[in-house]
Amino acid sequence: PPGEIWESLRPPSREELLASLADAEQILTPGAHWHYSNLGFALLGEVVERVSGTSYREYVEERLLRPVGLTRTSFVAEEPAARGYLVDEYSDAARPERDVDLAGTASSGQLWSTTGDLVRWGAFLAEPDPSVLAPDSAAQMRAVQTMMDAERWQVGWGLGLALYRRGDAVWAGHGGAMPGQVAALVFRPQDSVGAAVLTNSGAFPGPDDLALALAEKALELEPRQPDAWRPTGPPPDDVA
Repeated sequence: PPGEIWESLRPPSREELLASLADAEQILTPGAHWHYSNLGFALLGEVVERVSGTSYREYVEERLLRPVGLTRTSFVAEEPAARGYLVDEYSDAARPERDVDLAGTASSGQLWSTTGDLVRWGAFLAEPDPSVLAPDSAAQMRAVQTMMDAERWQVGWGLGLALYRRGDAVWAGHGGAMPGQVAALVFRPQDSVGAAVLTNSGAFPGPDDLALALAEKALELEPRQPDAWRPTGPPPDDVA
C-alpha cells in the first residue's frame, strides 16, 4: 500500500504507485484537520510530471536546483557525503542505514544536501528570484492554511511549509528524515535570518527545535537594523 513506502525494501515505481491508489483510504474529511501525507507529496510529483511533460527529478533540477545555485543538492549522494546511522536509544550502538531510492515516490523526500545549500534555499524562499518563483507565490507558501497544533496554536501549516510561533515571531520551514538522516530548515524573511540542521543519526530528536534555537540566537546576537529612511521623490518647492 502507498502508506508503507518507508518500510518497504523496494519502494514502488511510478507505475506501481498509480496502480495501487485504489487501495488508499481517505483518513479525514478534506480541509477538516491537518495530516501530513507522504502519499500526497508523491502525487504532487505526479502532477508536476503531467503538467510539465518531463520527469519530476529533471524538473526540480532544471527549474529549482540549478537556477538557485544549489550545487550540492541532488537525488543521489555525491561524495563527500555523510553515512547515515541508526543509534539504539538503550545501548548507544550505531548501525549503518541503507540509502533508499524512493523511485516513484521521490517527491516525498530523498534529496541530499548540505547546510550551506539549505540556508541558500531558505534565503531564496524568503526573497525569491521572480524568474524562478513569484514573490506572491512564496508569500502564499508562508500563509496559514491550517493549524497542526490545534490546542496551543504554536505550529501551523502553509503551502508546503510549516509555520512555528515562538513568542511574537513566526518562522517558516520544514523538517524531514530519511533512513539514518534527519534535517530541518527554518527562516524568517522579516529579519533576514534562518538556520539549517543536518544529522546523520536517524534517532536524533527535534531538529526543528534546534534549528529554531540557532536562528533565535543568531537574531539575538545580530538583530536586523531598521532600514535607513530615504526620500522617495524631490522635496516640495516650499522646503527645497
